[in-house]
Order: sequence, then structure tokens, then C-alpha cells
Amino acid sequence: MSWGLATAAMVFVTAEWQFYVLRFIIGAMEAGFAPGVLYYLTLWFPQHFRGRITSMLFLASAFAGLVGAPFSGLVLQHLDGVLQMRGWHWLFLLGGLPCVGLGFLVLTLLKDRIEDAQWLSPAEKTLLASRIAKHEPNQHGGSLLSAIRIPGFLMLGFIYFLIQVASYGLNFWAPQLIRSAGTQSPVMIGLLTAIPYVCGAISMVVIGRLSDATGERRKFVCGLVVLGALGFFSAGIFADHTTFLIIALGMLGAGIIASIPTFWTLPPKLLAGAGAGAAGGIAVINTLGQFGGIVSPVMVGRIRDLTGSTTPALYVIGVCALLAAALLLWGLPQKLRTLDKG
Repeated sequence: MSWGLATAAMVFVTAEWQFYVLRFIIGAMEAGFAPGVLYYLTLWFPQHFRGRITSMLFLASAFAGLVGAPFSGLVLQHLDGVLQMRGWHWLFLLGGLPCVGLGFLVLTLLKDRIEDAQWLSPAEKTLLASRIAKHEPNQHGGSLLSAIRIPGFLMLGFIYFLIQVASYGLNFWAPQLIRSAGTQSPVMIGLLTAIPYVCGAISMVVIGRLSDATGERRKFVCGLVVLGALGFFSAGIFADHTTFLIIALGMLGAGIIASIPTFWTLPPKLLAGAGAGAAGGIAVINTLGQFGGIVSPVMVGRIRDLTGSTTPALYVIGVCALLAAALLLWGLPQKLRTLDKG
């Protein structure tokens, strides 16, 4: 709800400093959402179900891109000047207010504990709790410091940082790449920008189910990140050819977008038994990753200013993705190499 209110408040921005202040507040309000939800899933789903469940969660993000990109183009083009408001003011207002309503639904419908679920019978509650407890020992112990000290923890944070560098590279620069390739209509740019999210959504569902069926997590994340790297290299090579560029962006979506939910099956597995430290540990990994969201746009913009082209930056991001893949294969502890079997 605070996230939605801060986003809607962008409608009042009339000066540059106000823009920066509100964007900071939006980031602060958003920061706890993903780790909170990801930890919440560990309280409700056994380990061998989390691939498909996490994919379903992030599928919402992919569909947000699918719907939001053309919607944004329509808002910017047709609402600019309505009620004497700029198009981008309308964009933040229409994006923020629904979040407030969703907050009320969360408070009303979601339950903190299995025992409070009115839709489960006593036998179902007992069965579900026992399935989760099998892989989550010592839930009431631990601390954030003990979680950070677990071997492989900081490596996961660094890998997620590299994945987010690639993710933000796609989110921020896909419309600009499409425009530079020759498409000028905001609506058409929005429609074409939705294509990577369609590919990402399909890939999420397929890989989520395969990951759960095989119990393999690490290698699937690695394969998706490599696919994303190939997409970045291809986008650089075909930067001036709209058709091949869209194919490259589709590869990016299928790889990078789908790698994020699959990646998030790894931290709960590493932090199993960390108890209270698990929630904080997931938040720290998420925070380390979000630094990629700071580095990526600034890095791409700087390289573009120096070279006059976005292409070299795409190659740099592709190398970052390959580094993440290498660390996934050879840089993680044995605990994350084992399969999740039901």
C-alpha cells in the first residue's frame, strides 16, 4: 500500500529534486516486498513445489510487462494533456492506486500460518505442516548474522547482482533499442516491448515445472542465464534490424526473466534451518541484487554517452551474464548442488 501511494504521488512532481526524492521513497517502499513474499512462500509450500510456485509468482511480473508496455504507450500517447496533466503523470497515478486496493485484499485474504487457514481441514493442515518441516529444521532459531556466515551466501548475492544487471538492462533499454532500430510509434514500441515478457512467461512456466520434476535448480538457472547472454550479444549484432532485434529480445526474455524465479528457489534451500535469519537473509540477497538495478542503467547510459551507441553496453551485460553462469556451475557449495526430491 505504501508502494502504491508513493507511486501515485509522482503526479505532484513539478521539479527535478521532487522526482528524485519520490523515486527514492518508492524504492524504499518496494524493497521489502519481494523478500517478504519469497519468505512467505517458504511457510506454505514444501521445497519440491517451489519451482512452479515461484514461477507463478514471477509470472505476474511477466504479465505486468506484457500488459503494462502497450498500456504505457497508450497512456503516454492519448492521456497527455487530459485534465492538464502530463502523460507520465497519468502513468504513475494509474499504476499506483491499484496497489493500495490490493493491500486491503492481502490483509483480508492471506493468512500468516497454516493453522489459521480456514480452507484447510485439520488433517490437511497437519500433512502440509509436516511436509514443510521435513526440509525446514530449527525454524525458530538462528539470526541474520548466522545466515550471512553460511558458505555460499555472499556468492548467491553476487550472482543475483549480475542477473539483475542483465534484467534491468532489458527493462530499461528495450524500448530505446526498438526505437533506434527504426520504430517510432509509442504504441508499436509498447507492443514490441511486450514480446520479451511473453517469451519470459512461457519459459517461466515450462522451466518451473521441469525444475520441480527433476529437483535440479542450479543448472536450470545457469542455462537460462546463458540464453540471456546470447540474447544480449545478438541484440548488439542486430541493433539496426528490427526483426532480428525482436528475436534477440525474445531470447533475452526467455532467459533472463525466467532465470529470476528459478534463482529464488536457491536461497531458501541454502537458508533452511536459519529460522528467523532466513527472512533477513533473503532480504539481504535481494538487496545485493538490487544494486544491479543501480549499476546497470548508469553503466549503459555512460557507455552510450562515450561511444554514441548502446551496442558495446549490450556486450558488457552479456559478459556479466556469462560470469553469473560460471559461478552457478562452479562457485556454489555442495548444499546447493543436491537435488530437491519430494
